[in-house]
This record gives sequence, structure tokens and C-alpha cells, in this order.
Amino acid sequence: MNAHIEGFGVELDLRDRGSQIVISHDIPTKGSELFDSYLNELKENHYNNNTTIAINIKADGLSRKIKKIINEYNISNYFTFDMSNPEMLRYNNAGVIFFTRLSEYEMSPVLEKEAMGIWLDAFNKEWYSIEDINLIVASGKRICFVSPELHGRVFNKQWAMLKDMRHDDFLLCTDQAIKAKGFFG
Repeated sequence: MNAHIEGFGVELDLRDRGSQIVISHDIPTKGSELFDSYLNELKENHYNNNTTIAINIKADGLSRKIKKIINEYNISNYFTFDMSNPEMLRYNNAGVIFFTRLSEYEMSPVLEKEAMGIWLDAFNKEWYSIEDINLIVASGKRICFVSPELHGRVFNKQWAMLKDMRHDDFLLCTDQAIKAKGFFG
């Protein structure tokens, strides 16, 4: 299934293999898809920047290469996240859009003022409240919620809270995209 054709965003794990940027969660292999090949496929399938591309950074030293590829393909609806703190500073300095993480382990997000949004994670339980979310929204940041099933928990409680709040700048990273589409309408 092509997520962008179905109306879903995509989350990609990027790292380097030799001098190229590849899509790979783990150590890349010869068969790992090239990032620019993927973007070329999107372009050929009439990608129109309605699809959000969430780019999980799995290796250091990629900011300039990623920026160059994103610019070449005229991608504007994207964000990077999950890089190391020193790398986050490099992404900021390179003008690459990034989200910073907020979780029960990272209560003071790095470069929060510079970040375009918050990657809101809950590794063990939903620790945040509606008030916490409203504070983030009031700060002008977008929020990408990590769905609980990605950490082995049920998503019902979080999804119900998000449905009640309904906000245009909310994003949801989930393995249950079809269910989410039905649930959120």
C-alpha cells in the first residue's frame, strides 16, 4: 500500500550506507531503499506535499545530505526527529525542520523554542494531560503523538482523548492507520 495515495503520512527511518542516505531501521543492507529513490517514486505518483513525511534519524552526520535531498524534491511537509542532541543543533543550524521529544524521561525538550513541533512519547503510560497538550498547542507547536501500541500497550484511552480534543496540527504515529482513519473519521 502506498501510504500517500491512501491519504496517510509516512514515517521513515534514515541512516547512511556508504555515501548514500537509505531507509532502514536497523543496520542497512545492500537492499535498503535509497531515500532519494523513495522521494522520486512519490514524485512520479503525483505527491503534492499533502503527505506528511516524518523522518526518524538513526545516524549522525546526515543533516546536510538530507536537507539537499529534501530541497531537490521540493518537499515541504516533513519533519525530522529522534536524532542525538548535538545532531539536533546541527539540523537546526542547517535549516532542517525538526521536532523535539517530550516524554516521561525527557521533561525538558532540547531546543524547544527552535523546534517546529513536539514528538510526544509515552513509553510506559500516558503521563500527559489535556492541560499539558493545550500548553503545547498554545506555544504554537505541532504535536505528533506516538500511539501506545508502538510500545506494546492498547491505544483506546489515548485515541479517545485525542478525538475529543480534535486539532488540525495533531499528528499520530501508529501501526494501526486503517483503524485510526475509521476512528477519527
